[in-house]
Amino acid sequence: MYTKTVFLIFLLLGSINHVFAHGGPGHGKSKIISELQAQSISLEIKDNLLNRGKLEPSWSNVKSVKEAKKKLIEKDKVWIMTLYNQSVKDETTRNLYVYIGENGQYKGANHNGKQYN
Repeated sequence: MYTKTVFLIFLLLGSINHVFAHGGPGHGKSKIISELQAQSISLEIKDNLLNRGKLEPSWSNVKSVKEAKKKLIEKDKVWIMTLYNQSVKDETTRNLYVYIGENGQYKGANHNGKQYN
C-alpha cells in the first residue's frame, strides 16, 4: 500500500510539472517590434555607445534616425537604422548603422554599413 501511494504521489507531481512547463498560445515566439520601436532602441544604443566612449561627443546631438529599413541577413530579419551626424569631420564615420533583430535584440553597430556578422 505504501509503495502504491508513493508511486501515485510522484506520478501526480510529475504530471503537474508537465502541465506548468508549457506556455499558452504563442509560447516560444517573441513579439516582433515595429519600426518606431526599432528607432527608439537604436537611439538608446547610440547613447550607450556614447556613454562608453565609443562615439565622439557630438553624437549626443543626434536625436533621430535618418533611415530605417528591414533586411534579411543570414536567416535573420534585421532592422538597419542609419543615424547621421553632420558634425563629424571624418566622412567615413558620419553614419552610424545600428542592427536590431526583429524581436528587439541588439545585433551590432558600425560606421561602414557592412553586415554585423
